[in-house]
Amino acid sequence: MLKRRRTTAEDVGSEGEIVRLFKRTILVVALVVGAGGLGPGAGSATDFGSCLDATPPVLKDLSLDQTRVNVEQASRSILISARVTAEGNEATSVFVGATPPGHSGIRMGRELNLTAGTASQGTWTGKLRIPRFSVKGQWTLEVDVSDQVRSQNHSTEDLTAAGFPGSFRVRSNPDDAAPQLKDLSFTPSILDTSSGGQYVRITSTVKEIGSPVRFFEVRFGRDVWGTGSYGVSTELRRKNGTSRFVGNLFVPARADHDVAATWRLSVVLVDHVVNIRQLGPLDLQNLGLPSELGIVNKGDPNPPQLTSLTFTPDTVDGQTRPVITVKAGAAARGSGSAYGVLTLDGPSDSELPSYRVPVVSTSGKESFLKAHLWLGCDAPSGTYSVVSFSVSDQVGNIRTYWSSELADIGVTTSFTVTG
Repeated sequence: MLKRRRTTAEDVGSEGEIVRLFKRTILVVALVVGAGGLGPGAGSATDFGSCLDATPPVLKDLSLDQTRVNVEQASRSILISARVTAEGNEATSVFVGATPPGHSGIRMGRELNLTAGTASQGTWTGKLRIPRFSVKGQWTLEVDVSDQVRSQNHSTEDLTAAGFPGSFRVRSNPDDAAPQLKDLSFTPSILDTSSGGQYVRITSTVKEIGSPVRFFEVRFGRDVWGTGSYGVSTELRRKNGTSRFVGNLFVPARADHDVAATWRLSVVLVDHVVNIRQLGPLDLQNLGLPSELGIVNKGDPNPPQLTSLTFTPDTVDGQTRPVITVKAGAAARGSGSAYGVLTLDGPSDSELPSYRVPVVSTSGKESFLKAHLWLGCDAPSGTYSVVSFSVSDQVGNIRTYWSSELADIGVTTSFTVTG
């Protein structure tokens, strides 16, 4: 009979390390849907470097304190040290990725910290944690070195050719079984959000045969996974070191257009060695678990209204630092504004991403949105025109303003790149 295994602090590791490692991994396995193809938008205008510096940072040296790691009994860490030099724009990031054998779609890794010298000539170090139950065999390394403008990837082959370590070997009793969902419940099962947002209390138990759970997400939405249209999600937390997980999910006021609607539940479980289990509504029903949340409300069918849109400066030099600051105002009659999405048309039919413009402040029903758009050092000269600007509220209502409508309400619809 399998004995119940209590998760220890050593198994879980530090919270900061978990978050960084998981976020890097999740980008590769495409588990969590974020901003999709949205381009850069946040940060300060001074965060961007100069295009006059055409050389990315250089990896001068890379070392590991061990190239053989035994995790049969416990997790272990490898101390990694990298020496990086940069001319012009300073180095801003050094990331070391590790790929287990036979799992090219998964990359664990660690962002290194500058611990000696300067961002122009310095040493970056960090500990790469190899969890117990990891895949055994020869793991390969790659390194990404970035400044404010450019990045340079050093593949396993590049590292080996330069005389740097390109791999390490792991000895392990691997776990290739994803966590199992034993039970799940939430209360209440019906919410009335007409007068204000409400919380749903969620409780669940999982079965961890080998590696413990690192990430447990529960999502409610109008479609199967809650991502194709408006949905809300929360991460459940382990309770007192047991296999029990709890969390509170906030559903905003007027959370659906209909007087009565049904939201469906989906679950994602990921353990420390990135075994993943995804369960949709039908999977939960087959397990005899609840899969639907009822929403009752008076409805909020009114999207925000765009009140202003500006670009600063209206002309920018593409050879130095092509950064444009976009500001917008939006008025909401029901739920407050959440964010905007800007779509541009560049010269010479150049392809541009859509830019997410977040809300930075509010005053009553008025929201103020702001973002700094990095156009890239290869941005062609000419006029950049707004194709559309969409404003979304907190419950998924969206209003899209096309170029002709923007001109009618008198807002700025273009800017110029020279050089």
